Amino acid sequence: MNEERHGNIANTMLADVPDFLKHLPTYRGYPVPYFVPKDENGIYQLKYASAEKMNSCLAYHKCCVCFKPLTKNDYWFISGPMGLQSQTDSHPPMHQCCAEYSLKICPHLFFEKTHRTTDEENAQPFQITQKPKEFFLVKAKSISVINYGGSKIIKYSSHKVVNEYEYVDGKLERRHIR
Repeated sequence: MNEERHGNIANTMLADVPDFLKHLPTYRGYPVPYFVPKDENGIYQLKYASAEKMNSCLAYHKCCVCFKPLTKNDYWFISGPMGLQSQTDSHPPMHQCCAEYSLKICPHLFFEKTHRTTDEENAQPFQITQKPKEFFLVKAKSISVINYGGSKIIKYSSHKVVNEYEYVDGKLERRHIR
C-alpha cells in the first residue's frame, strides 16, 4: 500500500484502490489524481489543479487522473449543467474507468458540502464558482483546446451523456436516465 504520513498519524485507505490507479500516490486514504499539485512543504493540495500538469495531459494526450495514454475518440468528462450546455471543461479528458471512480471516491464530487476553493474575486473569467447540484458523465469523440485568458479550456463534441448524478442526502447518487 502506497501511503504517506501527515503529521504523526498514518493514513488508512478509505477505499480499495483499483489496479488501474495503484501507481498513483495516496494521501489521507485517497489516490491522488495526476493533476493535483503539492505545496512548498510537499503536501498535496487536493482542491487545486496544476496548470503545468493539465498542460502535460493535453500535450501528451494523457488522462488527467492517471496520466496514462488516452484512446483517440474515447474522451470522458465529468460536467456540470453549464459545462454540458457549452460543451466545455476546464480539465483535460479522462478514461471512463477514471471518471467513474472519481465520481464514487473524490470527496469534492461525492459530498455535497465540500466547497470549491475559488471564490468570485479570484476566479478566472470562465470559472464557475458555485458547485452544481448535478453532474453528468459525458463521452465525447472529439476535443479541441481553446486558449482563453492564459488558461486552456477543452471543447468537446460528438458527445453523449452516459450517466446523470445528483445529490441525495448530501451524497452523489446516479440517476436513472429517462
